[in-house]
Amino acid sequence: MRTIHTFDIELWTEPEEKERARELGLDTTQGVFEALKAHLEENGLLPDKSFEPWDKEPAPMPYFDYVRCNVDFSEPDGVCMSIELVTLVNNEWEGRTFAIAGLNGGSAEDYLRMYRIAAECSLMFNGRGQEMMLSEQEPVIAAVE
Repeated sequence: MRTIHTFDIELWTEPEEKERARELGLDTTQGVFEALKAHLEENGLLPDKSFEPWDKEPAPMPYFDYVRCNVDFSEPDGVCMSIELVTLVNNEWEGRTFAIAGLNGGSAEDYLRMYRIAAECSLMFNGRGQEMMLSEQEPVIAAVE
């Protein structure tokens, strides 16, 4: 079992909350991206082709209601993922791209690996500061004959 400390990224109402976020580097898009990248690398989940922030210039971390990770095949580039910060605006959900990632290869295993990476990214954002336990046992995928 391992413990995952998810990101505590909220709109801060107290000055000490804002200061704590600043100390952790979670008050800017670049800081959050670097923390996510370090987490993925530490857990052997960093995509092998690319992992880049969408916005190259650091900016304050915007408010969002939840994070959505989209995984797809991208010919001829292999498997790709976009991470979107989703916000409810005028009764409609709007997504803002936060980061993009890519894996070399386009096999079913690559696709499922990217979904595993997407699940970890989603957990880090949508966990809202919770500590969660994760079994080291990976899901088993059986071949259909």
